[in-house]
Amino acid sequence: MKHARIVLFFILTAPSLCSSAESMMWQDFADHFRQPLPATRISIIKEDQASAYALHLLDPENVEHLSAVASFHFQLLEFNEAANYYLRLLRIDRTYPGASDWFAECLYHAGSIEAAREMLEKIDRAGKASSISLVVLAEIYYRKHDLTSAIERLERVLKKTEALADNPSYSMLRKYVEHNVNVMRSELKK
Repeated sequence: MKHARIVLFFILTAPSLCSSAESMMWQDFADHFRQPLPATRISIIKEDQASAYALHLLDPENVEHLSAVASFHFQLLEFNEAANYYLRLLRIDRTYPGASDWFAECLYHAGSIEAAREMLEKIDRAGKASSISLVVLAEIYYRKHDLTSAIERLERVLKKTEALADNPSYSMLRKYVEHNVNVMRSELKK
């Protein structure tokens, strides 16, 4: 469930964090889905974050608590803080599922594009890239005008999520990816 929340979060928020000139295509499609996070939702996230942080203080080496605190910071768009918690988690358990992806995504949203690219490429070469990691990596390639690499990553997302097409979160992700593949293919033909 946490992964689906992150997928939906990415679709709704990530394009707004890109430079408008380089990522217009990401922006246009995502505007259709983006809705402001209601104040009540922010309040709930902050309450949950406070509980997770209290548990973290009781057991600072517990990776589940670190992951929860990082996730709440991520949801509140506090990417530097989230990255710090994911980094602490990775120092304790390098194999914690998804932590490397989430850390790289935090780096990306915090503006450390090159560090995020290096980490995501390493994850991708190891064959462990999640769909979201591939989308973020595709956007980095797109921003570097490497459309072929971007399309290849997005096509892999479509293949990985084929069986999940009926899931509303993944259905939105797939529409987002399909749109961007079509736009990039058009750009390659020019």
